[in-house]
Amino acid sequence: MSMLTMTELSTEEQLKQWLKSLDKNSDGRISKQELREALRSTGQRFAGWKAWRTIKNADLNRNNFIDGNSEIEKLMSIAAKWRIVAGNDKR
Repeated sequence: MSMLTMTELSTEEQLKQWLKSLDKNSDGRISKQELREALRSTGQRFAGWKAWRTIKNADLNRNNFIDGNSEIEKLMSIAAKWRIVAGNDKR
């Protein structure tokens, strides 16, 4: 699911599938680099800054990766706020 536009990520299920596709090295975690490349593929401006900010806010265990259900939920909340997917910010 690469090269998606923001309108193609309109449901929570589509976002979950997109997030699974971000893990390029199949280690079960999303790195800042993987996230930055994914944000660029959706046409997001300031993808590097947004990736850094997302890792900072969603990385609850402070291992510099997005991994685990609670961190994925936080990432989805941030994606909704940036209108990558339709939905509410669940903070």
